[in-house]
Amino acid sequence: TRIVFVTSTPIPGSVVDYYLNLLSGIPWTHARKRLTLLSAHDASPRSVTEKILERPRLLHRIRQAMGDSGQAHLSVFNATRLERDLAIALDIPLYACDPALSYWGSKSGSREAFRRAGLQFPDGRENLRSMDEVAAALVELRQRNPALRKAVVKLDEGFSGDGNALFDFQGAPEDDGLEAWVQTELPKRLRFEAAGMNYPRYASKFQQLHGIVEAWIDGDHKRSPSVQMRVNALGCLETISTHDQLLGGPNGQVFLGSHFPANVRYRGSLQECGQLVGKVLQAEGVLGRFSVDFISVLEGEQWQHYAIEINLRKGGT
Repeated sequence: TRIVFVTSTPIPGSVVDYYLNLLSGIPWTHARKRLTLLSAHDASPRSVTEKILERPRLLHRIRQAMGDSGQAHLSVFNATRLERDLAIALDIPLYACDPALSYWGSKSGSREAFRRAGLQFPDGRENLRSMDEVAAALVELRQRNPALRKAVVKLDEGFSGDGNALFDFQGAPEDDGLEAWVQTELPKRLRFEAAGMNYPRYASKFQQLHGIVEAWIDGDHKRSPSVQMRVNALGCLETISTHDQLLGGPNGQVFLGSHFPANVRYRGSLQECGQLVGKVLQAEGVLGRFSVDFISVLEGEQWQHYAIEINLRKGGT
């Protein structure tokens, strides 16, 4: 196996050597001979794929380093139309999900997939297009669940929790005044995970990206596990691993890291839930790596899993 690794700016040699020394079963010097490092020499905050596509000489160098295109494929962290264009330009397969299927990696698409899979997931509404629809969904959610303390508003394309905001129902009336109360309190009470976010900016992003509202899952013993899976090039569904996520941020919704594997007390049932979602995605034509995140709550002697979102890409781990 040979790897051509392309970055925006060059990687220091000491960093490369450090990571190659972590490989087991092969001398790092042998691995280094099979690794070609190329760079766009461009530190601007744009996709490295975009930088490659606008540099014909870099594309030529990639083709030369790649060798036989019939034996190569393109592997990326997240597949968009740009990565699809790059695969076409290099005349090699893209080993990732077709960007046309990106809906299944959105918050709304995740809820639809969970519904098809027959899994538990938080009460709420998806495919919302404005903050007026968010307010209406919050009212409906509270009316269905009078004891609900909090709800989460999420952008469909939010990443690592940064598109999330928490709404607190404390002090909400239980009569016909609920709708007016939510309309008035929504701009004041939303607590954003993203640093520097405010209500006008969030409302603008929501109108552009759309999103969901769902119940906040409470519990004295609560975990945030995840299942990592893939549909390989032969179309076979595989479970790769599990982990327990470490979350932080203002409301505990931002991914910080993880423990491998997930807790043995619920690892098996977690994998079963992941398989159910994976079969839905497999039937839709999803290819490559993805992960499914859950909130797991200890109820009595059993851990109950609530499906939260699908990451239709390589994960943070």
